[in-house]
Parts: sequence; C-alpha cells; structure tokens
Amino acid sequence: MNSFTHQKPFTRPQIIAHRGASAYAPENTRSAFLKAIELGADWFELDVQLTRDGAMAVFHDRDVSRFAVKHIPIYDLTMSDLRSLDVGSWFSEEYAHERVITLEEALELASGKIGVYIELKSTVDETPRIPDMLEVVFQSKSLSAWDWRYLFDAGHRISADSMVLAQRAIDLVRKYRDQCRMVVQAFSPVIAMVFRKEAPDIPFEFLGMDLPEPPNIWRDFVLFGEKIDVEGFNVCRTSLTEERFLYFQKKKKRCAVWVVDEPEEIRQFTAMGVHGLISNKPDICRTELSALGY
Repeated sequence: MNSFTHQKPFTRPQIIAHRGASAYAPENTRSAFLKAIELGADWFELDVQLTRDGAMAVFHDRDVSRFAVKHIPIYDLTMSDLRSLDVGSWFSEEYAHERVITLEEALELASGKIGVYIELKSTVDETPRIPDMLEVVFQSKSLSAWDWRYLFDAGHRISADSMVLAQRAIDLVRKYRDQCRMVVQAFSPVIAMVFRKEAPDIPFEFLGMDLPEPPNIWRDFVLFGEKIDVEGFNVCRTSLTEERFLYFQKKKKRCAVWVVDEPEEIRQFTAMGVHGLISNKPDICRTELSALGY
C-alpha cells in the first residue's frame, strides 16, 4: 500500500457511483442509478456501447454471455435484442424486471438530480495501440492541423468503429448538456483523440492503468493524454502512487481513482487529494468523508 500524506485536502473528492450503486443493485441498470441518487452520490458512472442498429446501449460486457447462453457481441445485436435480456435476476430475483436502457434514458433519469460519468467502450481493447498513436505526435510540442490529420488517419486504421461511437456520443452529450452534468471517459486513445479535437468543450478524462505489456504503457498513456490535452486521468487504484498523483497535480490534471470500496482505501486516497472516488458503495464513501470532516 502506498504511503500517503495524511493532510486534509481543501476540496472534498467527488463520489462517483461505479455502474450505479452496483454493490446494492445490478450494475448499469435503472435500479442501480436510482440507488446511487438515493445514497447521495455526486455522479453515477455507466458504460456505453453501440448496437447493430446504432443505439447507445448502457452495457459493460463486450458480449451477452453473462445473461444468455450465446456469446454474441453487442455490436451484432439490436437494441430490441438487448431489451429482451433479463439483466437483473443474476443479482437477485427482486431485479428480474431489469432491462438494458439507452444512454438517453439514463441521462433523462439523471436530469436535475445527479451528474453522469459516461464511459465509452471500444469493440476491442485499444490500450496496446496507445504507443502507435503517440508515435504520430511524439515530436510535436503543440499539435498542428497536420498532426491532427495524421492522428485521425491512424485512428481510422485502428478503429473506425470507435470514431463513429465518439462522434455519436458528442452529438448526444451536446443535446443533453443543459439537463445534467456530464464527463466522458474512455480507455480508447481513438475516442480520446476524437473528443479532444472535435469537442474540446466537453470534459474528457482518460482511463488507464499500469500493465506489464506493452512495455512502458503507463508512460505512453500519460504522454499521449498530455499531447491531446485531456482534462484528467482516471486510474486503477493499484496503479496510482502518490508520486504519480503529484505529477498529475503539477500538470493541473484531474484524477479519479477506481474502484475503491474499503474504508481504509477511501481515507488514503482522500488524503492523497484525488478529485474523485469511483466506488460501488457510495454510502461508504459518504460515511468516511463525513468522518474526515467533509
């Protein structure tokens, strides 16, 4: 465990309910989002993928095998197909009525009540391609129109699907921006690139973690995020050291940590000064922050 400086930060960290209050209701469902509101979270977080018919479905897994016999990818299903799934009884029979909802429905649920962290899910893991994206602009101190063109060319080669998802998300977020607070996040360097070039007015935070492969992925993750000027870095709890957090702070980048449910970790990361606690248990976060004087 990291050694944190136990000094109360001036700003209380935001409580972000991970896939809703997913310790108490099935993740990414209407019930989980309503529970997050009930428990006093500042935001709920959700996952979004494009369906075959172009709907933006709130769904985490790349296929439906957790809820059905067949391993069918989300991009091969229509929204109607997804709505036929029971996505609640695995958690408890009480939630057997739960169905997949769209991003629009989730935003309408949040309107005027809570903020929404929107994670856009690429169809494949694009983290190993961050070094390729970084190589395109590594020598540039600030990105020119040509740099952005080369980046977009690389993005098309890596995942045209991610570029389509990003643009659709931009259009939808702008439609709802007067109704609720929103932050978009993704692991995908392609989605990150599209948002920072096409929608610098929409807060975007880059998701990442340290991994054994590819080599130096943490370094490349941070450098690429800096090159395209993301607003924040949201990091796995096992990857966030005090040294790394202080670097983000020095660069004036926001930093949220995921997933923190245990009281000790909540206190430790709060003492570090993180801007957000992404947790399955927003009520535990509230209790611990209250005990710390927030």
